[in-house]
This record gives sequence, C-alpha cells and structure tokens, in this order.
Amino acid sequence: MKKIGLLCLALVLALGTMGVGYAMWFEDLYIDGIVNTGELDWQFLCGSVICGDPGTTIDKQCGDNFENPYPESTGKHVGTTEVVCLDTDQDGDVDTLQVTVTNGYPHYYVHVAWRACNNGTIPLHFERAIIGSGAVEYPFYDVPASATLDGDGDGIMDIEVWFGNNFGAQVHPGDCIDQSFDLHLLQQPVMLQSYTFFIKLTAVQYNETLVPPP
Repeated sequence: MKKIGLLCLALVLALGTMGVGYAMWFEDLYIDGIVNTGELDWQFLCGSVICGDPGTTIDKQCGDNFENPYPESTGKHVGTTEVVCLDTDQDGDVDTLQVTVTNGYPHYYVHVAWRACNNGTIPLHFERAIIGSGAVEYPFYDVPASATLDGDGDGIMDIEVWFGNNFGAQVHPGDCIDQSFDLHLLQQPVMLQSYTFFIKLTAVQYNETLVPPP
C-alpha cells in the first residue's frame, strides 16, 4: 500500500512538472524598453566659404572643359562672384549656398570652396551635389563631375561646373570636410549682367547610398 502511495505521489509531481513546462513554453513574454535612434544632420560652415573673385581680385579665365588647369589672369577687373549662405528650411543650419555672378563674360572663371560639417549624432557621407536656378536642378551622382548647365533657367546652357574633393568621404559627428567647385562661363548669344544659382548637398548615413551599385 505504501508503494502505491509513493507511485501516486511521483505521478502527481511528474504531471505538475509537465504542467509548469507547458505553461512556460506557451506563456507570452513581454519586454519593455527604449530604443534611441541617431540623428542625421549637417550644415555648411558659412565662415569657411572662400570665393576666388569676391570683387577685390583680378579676373581669371579658362577654356572649355577647364582645359587650363591654372586659369590665366586677364588683367581685367570686371566680373565678380558673391556667395551667400541660406537656411532654406529654417532649422538654424545653413543648407544652401547662393552664388551670384555679376558682369560675367565668356571664359570667366572662379573657384569657390567651403567646409561641410556633421552636426548630427551618426557618421555620414555626402553623395550628391545639386546645382540649379531654383526652377531647374541638376543632381550630380558621380562626383567629382563636370557638366554644362543652364544656370539661370532660361533654356540656354551658360555655365560649366566641376565639383571637387571629398564626396563620399565618411564624416564623423562634430567633424568637417573641405569641398569646392569651379565655375566657367560659356559663350552665349546674350550675356546677362547678373544671374544667380544655388548649390545644395545631399548626405546619407555612412553605410547607405542613394545610388545602388550596378
């Protein structure tokens, strides 16, 4: 009789253990936590913008396709180029450079340089430059790149640009990189006394791309 009682107790304990295992296997488990995401943000460092012809230097010229790597001085003091920093989305960061060429003429050349800074919390790289008059925009996916553009939106290709260094370079939070572009005015039927165009950049997270590989 005692053996039967022990056997019954063993069966009860075994069934109880199986019940606990079953409950543990099928019971929902909830985890409560907080995930903080990084911020992708950048700006032009306005005080770093350097213009090769702000109105106090002798003009320079070059040929089509920037054939002269060291543009010759003309002896003229006619054309000027002004670069203004803009915060177009009004978030406190300079995101656009406004370039105005005054009294430009065929083969007029100017070099503009700046610093772009990562003021977000994750590394990024600048993958695309955009230049345009506001109505017409030309994206550069492969930079450095050279192209002829309609800088003032009148339907006539009037400027040639070449974007320079550090596109695709990884920029860590708090760091800045140097970038630049060259501008060359083409021969036109009618030269405007002044025209304005804009430069913008597109940045992406360091391990992403806007342009998938072929």
